[in-house]
Amino acid sequence: MSSHEPPSIDLNDLRFEPLAGRPSKVKLADLGRPVGPDATIADWLDALPDQLAAREIKRLRDAIVR
Repeated sequence: MSSHEPPSIDLNDLRFEPLAGRPSKVKLADLGRPVGPDATIADWLDALPDQLAAREIKRLRDAIVR
């Protein structure tokens, strides 16, 4: 085998699971949604996904408003 060839991989023990049967950390309700061109900053923030940094941005907004 030359140094440019990738090593061979044995796929005999590879398993497949349907996505519907696997647990997921992401729920449809957590996804973001598009906003229109006339959206306010509040609309835009509310449309961000409820994940990762967007969740923290929303918490920061809420803390500032209080």
